[in-house]
Amino acid sequence: MARPQKNNLDYFSHDCDLRNDIKIRNLRRKFGHKGYSIYVMMLEHLGKCDYLQYEWNELSIELLVPDFDIDADELIEIIEHCIKLNLFVLELGVIYSPKFYIRNKKILTDRKDYDANNSILS
Repeated sequence: MARPQKNNLDYFSHDCDLRNDIKIRNLRRKFGHKGYSIYVMMLEHLGKCDYLQYEWNELSIELLVPDFDIDADELIEIIEHCIKLNLFVLELGVIYSPKFYIRNKKILTDRKDYDANNSILS
């Protein structure tokens, strides 16, 4: 029996100087280490999601709250700021990171039977 097609990641690289990116410095200045950690945890979460994108609605936010150990309002505020900084994009009710997708697209597209038509990023 064939293994099911994977449309997510087991691993992604993390730049050693990520915290010094101008947008990340802004995020850290506004929200402290909590903003930075929520950003990185969201990347980790997106990495496990099919096509590196996550449905963004009231229920999906509530599902992240206990995992991220943050209240919903604060999570929304941080993610909205990340969207303002173009670290994340919210489109058609789905959240994703354009830069994260571009950096990892080759891993996905090199897989046999990868179907990008199921992604809003295709």
